[in-house]
Amino acid sequence: MHRFIPQKSAPSFVDHPAWWNECCEKALERKNKTWRRWKALQSPDARLDYNRARNEYTTISRKACSLHKARVRGKMTDELQTGSKSWWWTARRLMDKGGKSEIPVLKSDGQTFITAKEKAECFASFFSDKSTITETENSKQFPHLPPRTTTKCSSVTFWPKKVRQQLTKLDINKASGPDGIPALVLLHGSSSSVSIEDTC
Repeated sequence: MHRFIPQKSAPSFVDHPAWWNECCEKALERKNKTWRRWKALQSPDARLDYNRARNEYTTISRKACSLHKARVRGKMTDELQTGSKSWWWTARRLMDKGGKSEIPVLKSDGQTFITAKEKAECFASFFSDKSTITETENSKQFPHLPPRTTTKCSSVTFWPKKVRQQLTKLDINKASGPDGIPALVLLHGSSSSVSIEDTC
């Protein structure tokens, strides 16, 4: 009875990157097997077999990694909407889940920065220096700019109906803004019984 039931077993590769497949697993097994054989025999033939298995494993793993990245890039370009949550999730997977830095080694002021934390501190220091106004520049007076209009806006009025209309146009696939509130919450909250005047 069981032989007539369709069955399929998918290999599970634990502690391996996303591009790892069955071919990589078999190539790694052959490499380790020939390595153990060479260590036991210490013969030229065993050494040659190990070199071949090692080179084959390197070629297969590099090809699998390149094909995986090409598939993910194609998915981000053709299938996913740019800026959506799925797009950013796929981008993090393309960058090895954000756990590994793609930024090369940085050098600044004679120092070398290797780890992700050191690179982040280097960038923070660099942009902080570029964004800081010195006391000399800060003490200067602003130039006099003549007004171009005599009209003044004393107050700004927000109509709850107009606010609700804008909230219903939000795209839930977009990432949240600086306030950290997801668009889905604002979209569902616009139709709730809570008064918009109390939340603004």
